[in-house]
Amino acid sequence: MAGERPTVPSRTLTAKCPTEACGGDSSTPGIGRLGWTYIRVVGSREPGRWYCSGACATVGVALAELRPADYPEAYR
Repeated sequence: MAGERPTVPSRTLTAKCPTEACGGDSSTPGIGRLGWTYIRVVGSREPGRWYCSGACATVGVALAELRPADYPEAYR
């Protein structure tokens, strides 16, 4: 296998996660399981959310950072 990389299944970053309840807030049933990550970005208008993996949590942080709480209504 020198010089070759194995194929790794992946999904588009903009695709919805197939894991049920991923990205849900604390009121969503079935979240907060062992291994899940809770993300809350201070200063964001997005509430804290639970994510099933580090990859999903990274996307969640990026989206929350793009939605600041003090952003003028005209730019939303």
